[in-house]
Amino acid sequence: MTAVGASTELAVQITGGVPLCGRVAIQGSKNTALSLYAAAFAMNAAVTLTKAPAVADTAAVIRIATGLGVPAGFNAGVFQFPAAELTSGELDPLIASRIRLSISIAAAVLARRGTVSFPLPGGDGFCERPIDRHLAAMCAAGATLRETGGQLVATLPRGRPQAFDFSALTPYGPSLGATLSALLLAAHADGISVLRHPSPEPEITHVCRFLRAAGVAIRMGPRGTLLVAGTRRMAEVTYCVPADRMEAGTLAIAAAVTGGAIALDGISVDQLPAGFREFLGVSGIRLADTGNALTVSGVASGPGQTIVTGPHPAFPTDLQPPATVLLARLRGRSRIVERVFPRRTSHLRGLAEFGVRSSETGHAAEVAGDTRLTGADVVGTDIRCAVAYVLAALAADGDSTVAGAYHLGRGHEDLPGKLRALGARIR
Repeated sequence: MTAVGASTELAVQITGGVPLCGRVAIQGSKNTALSLYAAAFAMNAAVTLTKAPAVADTAAVIRIATGLGVPAGFNAGVFQFPAAELTSGELDPLIASRIRLSISIAAAVLARRGTVSFPLPGGDGFCERPIDRHLAAMCAAGATLRETGGQLVATLPRGRPQAFDFSALTPYGPSLGATLSALLLAAHADGISVLRHPSPEPEITHVCRFLRAAGVAIRMGPRGTLLVAGTRRMAEVTYCVPADRMEAGTLAIAAAVTGGAIALDGISVDQLPAGFREFLGVSGIRLADTGNALTVSGVASGPGQTIVTGPHPAFPTDLQPPATVLLARLRGRSRIVERVFPRRTSHLRGLAEFGVRSSETGHAAEVAGDTRLTGADVVGTDIRCAVAYVLAALAADGDSTVAGAYHLGRGHEDLPGKLRALGARIR
């Protein structure tokens, strides 16, 4: 098995002021791969995922699978989950508590075994991220829940999920994770389940395609609902993970803040969310499809603007922290309104060390433009926060050190290596 999450640097040192130029390939989507990994746990047939990214969470998923009795593996971008009985229903508490995906894996294990034991999930801690809708999906499918020894235990009295009616809506819009958990439970339920207010994110679209290929009947119902008819017998599935639109967006911003011109292999303009494309256009950045590559060119020079995060195809919340660096380069003040999470400002304090001037009010933040960035020493506390600091360092005058860079390996196969290939001075 090849190493995953290969970015072992605890810190990266960057000398800024170099326009990025050149060509790199975009990895398979980390977020989509994780959703498909969870779906693999719901399968009683073999799963092969191609173009899976070598990120740290892939290694964690394999360790969880091994602990449940499934000899999953990863090699050269191919994730394999063989057909095997789940000999255990207890998720490794040490590993599962570190990744957000574990709650959806727990839902899949519950659907197959009728019982599961799991810890509270981990993942990025930029704000409180409750799991109440995941637990509500389990209860809707007939499960009883109890807490023992710091673990949550879910049990289906009948041994299988019952058909259920469930809403994935939260005060901040449809929950992607809760939609995923509900889909995996519904895939095993006897009868037709109704999933109301499902997440519109591409990750859910791909999971639905994956489950359909396995033999699960899924169709759109009235008012955007998903109707899922469960099955007891699934077919073997091979599925290709799509390109990572978040990595492509990150590299596009990197080119914009350094005044470079780059080509991104394996992705096209229309795969980027419309809200993000509009943001780049207003900022003075040009996007074009050239062959099998997306080309990015131009200098961030547009007027200050307002970005509002939201479900696909709106501006994606994962690109909000990196975009803050670009906003600081525009003319005039800009505004960020976060509508996906209660709060996402973990990056602002560190960006202030580079010279970014910002203020927060509730769900919104204001960012001053026309800012000359200077090198700084900062510590990233989550994936997108660390990425924002790397982008600020690339655009800054002088040297910077970004510690906590192991977070980069959770979201990217080798972001420092790709930036070096584009001419960035990273040590």
